Amino acid sequence: FQDTHSLAFCETNPAQVVRVGGTRWKTPAEGSFAFSADGGATWNRSGNFPAGRVPLRVAQSATNASIAVVIHSGAQ
Repeated sequence: FQDTHSLAFCETNPAQVVRVGGTRWKTPAEGSFAFSADGGATWNRSGNFPAGRVPLRVAQSATNASIAVVIHSGAQ
């Protein structure tokens, strides 16, 4: 994806990072999320949100890197 809307890391393992973002100028709006195990040097895309929904913010657990919460937009 082109734009990163939010980025978070795991406090007990800062190399574990999650980001959410989207693609500009796309109709309907498109968004996805990605995980990194090496501090953001490489990313593994992990799926898309439904058409018309864009992820806005992400939070990652401070103690468990496999837990993240995403807030996304409504239909656009």
